[in-house]
Amino acid sequence: MKTREIILFIFLALMSIMGCSQKPSVFERTGDDIENKRLKSFEEIQRSILKVICSAYYENFYYSMPPPSNPKAELKELLLQKQMTTNSVSGTALVIFQSTTKELLLSCHHIFDFEDTVRVYHRDSLGNKTDHLQIMSIKYDQRIFVSHKDATRSLGRVLAFDKINDIALIETKAPNNPLLELPFKLSLRRRPELRFGQEVFMIGYPKGFLYIAKGLSSPSPYRNRYLISAPFNRGFSGGLVLAFEPNSADYFLAGMANAMAYDGQMVLTPDEKTPELEHYREIPYTDQIYTKELKMINYGLTFAIKGNVIAGFIKAEQERLKMQGFSLPESWFRD
Repeated sequence: MKTREIILFIFLALMSIMGCSQKPSVFERTGDDIENKRLKSFEEIQRSILKVICSAYYENFYYSMPPPSNPKAELKELLLQKQMTTNSVSGTALVIFQSTTKELLLSCHHIFDFEDTVRVYHRDSLGNKTDHLQIMSIKYDQRIFVSHKDATRSLGRVLAFDKINDIALIETKAPNNPLLELPFKLSLRRRPELRFGQEVFMIGYPKGFLYIAKGLSSPSPYRNRYLISAPFNRGFSGGLVLAFEPNSADYFLAGMANAMAYDGQMVLTPDEKTPELEHYREIPYTDQIYTKELKMINYGLTFAIKGNVIAGFIKAEQERLKMQGFSLPESWFRD
């Protein structure tokens, strides 16, 4: 009798332990599935992100102040020096359309916006600007270089732009191996505004490195932009801002990173092209000095152009793009 009671007790105890052991809930398994699908999506999306560099080439003329004895001296008499310089800006672009021969990229307009002519005037002893030219810089060429996934580069050109909202569409040649790049799955239907605190992801090429950052969205002082609590650095302009549908791996274009919050200060700097510049750390520098704006970045404050603004711009350019050989899919424009 005792033996039977002991066996029954052990059986009940085992059943109790087995009943208490927890299996992964449906919610937990679903959450893991969504996370894995999102990670796979990032692998796919990064094939749509390219690095771009725009270089502008200037011829610079430096003039002295006219002497009091000849205040109306001609510029050629006052010329001190001529110099050739190159100004370059790096950024990010998103492949939104691809054919066998060419690609259409989405990026920020300011990356490619260089002045044709820049004039700087002498100032008098009180610091007031005079009519006497000090520096004149004339742009004689500008190039857009697109770095492809197969390690080749192609030239690009601006097809359309919106200067106010800082949006540009760039045409470039398709890479030698187009399978390495993939057009972003774009939808231009109007979406609700991002909610305060909604999670977003930024993907781009800050400092030339492919990089992803996660942040939360907030309203900004500008109607067509919002703020993201994510780090921004040079080269991130034009970077994709991505959001996912709730409890889903389905993603959409939430916007495009285009600016950072910073405090500016003018400083004196040597010519960056001076060879062996590091040697001047211990000895006086006596060569040319230039003024330059030093941007002290307020990290964690990134401005982004809203996705609906970008969608509206592309819709408005649809017919012109068609004339340029870019027949955008009709599925993009379905609500």
